[in-house]
Amino acid sequence: MLITFTCLLLHFAAFFVRYDKDEQLTFATYLSLCRCKIQLNNLIIPFGMLLCDNPKPHSAVDVVKLLVSFGVIFYGGCVYVVNAVSDLEDDIREKPHRPLPEGIFRVDHAKCFAIFNFGLGMVSGAALNGMRALRFYSAFMALNLVYSFFLRGWRSPIVPCAVVTLTAPLRLCMGATFANGSLPMACYILTYMVYLAMQLQRKLVMQKDDAKQPASAKVLPVLVVYVATSIIVGSQLDLTEFRWRLFMTVYVVSSINYVALGLIPQTRHILAAQMQT
Repeated sequence: MLITFTCLLLHFAAFFVRYDKDEQLTFATYLSLCRCKIQLNNLIIPFGMLLCDNPKPHSAVDVVKLLVSFGVIFYGGCVYVVNAVSDLEDDIREKPHRPLPEGIFRVDHAKCFAIFNFGLGMVSGAALNGMRALRFYSAFMALNLVYSFFLRGWRSPIVPCAVVTLTAPLRLCMGATFANGSLPMACYILTYMVYLAMQLQRKLVMQKDDAKQPASAKVLPVLVVYVATSIIVGSQLDLTEFRWRLFMTVYVVSSINYVALGLIPQTRHILAAQMQT
């Protein structure tokens, strides 16, 4: 616990040290830069620990230490900051309220902060979970670097979304691995599907319409493929076991929350437009 607490203090210290007198560093700035609002994604990790076969017992403290090392220090302090730096030009136009576009947090400071937290996350991860933590952390970093610097400019959002969504089943796998257990492939596929649909929902709906095909017209195929895949893959799980009933319950609720509420209104818009023509 001492290692985790020390790393967390160093993490905050690296953020709040001022590189420039014009930097207006507050805790709200930290929350915005490190995107703490979406840290709930990391709850997939303990969920994987819970669902896997013959899991190794873990205390709540162990889970918290893992979430601090991976979610707060490594992902929040490094991966999300790297994404913010690579997105700077787009954010200046579309999200000028964020710390980097607004100029209240310097880009040089952000780069140093990300590098520092990369090392800090690796050290804390290795101290808590050994070499397997380094392998998982490196895989997450590689996926996000590919997404940030090679795929972000693609005209079609499908390939970038397909790559970055791999982090969702990877989180599930990390939880199962750290619990010394395993999960069926169906769990990984369904987890990937719900997060891919969520990403595509946001990207496709936000796209500007073009003359040949409105962005909203691309939503219906996503919904059809999503429902079909969910039925086929979900049928592979033995729902007589409580853990798979729990998994499918979470999956259905997530689908309604992330997918149906966003995609169905768009689908209705498409069908209404087709009926008018």
